[in-house]
Amino acid sequence: MNLITSILNLLRLKEKVQSSVHFSYIEPMIHPIPREVSEKHFNNGDYRLLTSYVGLENISNKVLTDVRVKLKSPLGFAPIVESNEAKNYDCYEFNEDLNEVVIKKIDPKESIYLNLFPSPSKLVKDFEPDIIINGELLTRGMKRIGFYSKNPSLAALSLFTVALMLFLPFFMIYSNEFIDYIRSTDPSYELIQEAHERIKGEYCTYQPIEVGPYLDWYLDRSPMPREYTYRINGVADYEELVTKSEAVLCLTNTVNKRVN
Repeated sequence: MNLITSILNLLRLKEKVQSSVHFSYIEPMIHPIPREVSEKHFNNGDYRLLTSYVGLENISNKVLTDVRVKLKSPLGFAPIVESNEAKNYDCYEFNEDLNEVVIKKIDPKESIYLNLFPSPSKLVKDFEPDIIINGELLTRGMKRIGFYSKNPSLAALSLFTVALMLFLPFFMIYSNEFIDYIRSTDPSYELIQEAHERIKGEYCTYQPIEVGPYLDWYLDRSPMPREYTYRINGVADYEELVTKSEAVLCLTNTVNKRVN
């Protein structure tokens, strides 16, 4: 039901959200750096660098303004902000005191990429930044809308999965009822059911039997004719069967339980 609720919430949000953003995020990762670079630019002699990534793509037909990326941990270095439409992108401000990146505008079809360098000593567990657009927080539901708008085939697959989950129980119920109805209208079905009930638990299985004084007792209780027993044992008649040390007979469960 959680999946169904999520899809319904997405459909409601789609009507409310005027701007659509495809949000992407990569958690902080450790990158080794050369010793020469570390000794020149790092006072503590740390030969590792933490990097994270945030991507914002405007997939709407409107210009997005006042886009704020609220960071949850201080950065060790100023962020690198790039655009797919400008080589030297400078339409942003980094406020170190507020620990946020303010992007002045994102044109339709424009993508903004933020390369972040969180400070290792002050990194929080959940570093994923909050995105605020025109004073409105980009929620997880809105992020899903952006994801499915960017990938409509996956949206169709999700809707198909939900529809299948909803339809399958009803299909199973009505198919069973339909089968029962067909059976009830078949005059021979009741006769077959009664025959099955008479031999219930008496199906025939192959059992190795020691050829001895009880062989005739087993042969008389096998549902198969003696000629069948001779054939599966590779003999021509009873006289040849008794020359074996063991014989294979087809016996029912009833016989097995009574003897054992």
